[in-house]
Amino acid sequence: MIVHYSEERKVWWNWILIVTALVCISALVAVFLKSEVRATPAAFITYVAAGGTAVLLAFLVFIFSRYEVRIAETYIQFGYNGWHKRVEHDEVVGVANVDARFWTFGGLGWRIDTRGRIGYIVNFGPAVEVTLKTGRIYVFSCLEPDKVVRLLERDIASSSCNDG
Repeated sequence: MIVHYSEERKVWWNWILIVTALVCISALVAVFLKSEVRATPAAFITYVAAGGTAVLLAFLVFIFSRYEVRIAETYIQFGYNGWHKRVEHDEVVGVANVDARFWTFGGLGWRIDTRGRIGYIVNFGPAVEVTLKTGRIYVFSCLEPDKVVRLLERDIASSSCNDG
């Protein structure tokens, strides 16, 4: 399989999740070390809350540790470690340059914006919008959105020529 474009990077804001997980683990250890509260209902609730949060954050640290965009001969793939989207070119009906803005997506990561678009947002600013035959729309960050749009338009046109 020939790859026309490939981008892989570490997610810059992942450190926030790491620090938050460490704080939860520290709180869990601090409560456990206070011998007089080990067996109380309040301690149990703290163990469950801090422990559950730490496990969830550890999972999110792994998921959001790496982001990739790949365009191959027949598909585009974008997303995070273990949480990505792969779309065959013949499923795509439109592609465009857009801006991924905080006010639209409400943050970074995997998001659903105010119009129902699904976003894989690593940073705010120029991004790529892909519209599928099903009507589903994806927006994803990339380092070279103009190049990605050109490549996708070419590959989609080539795919539609091969179908017909």
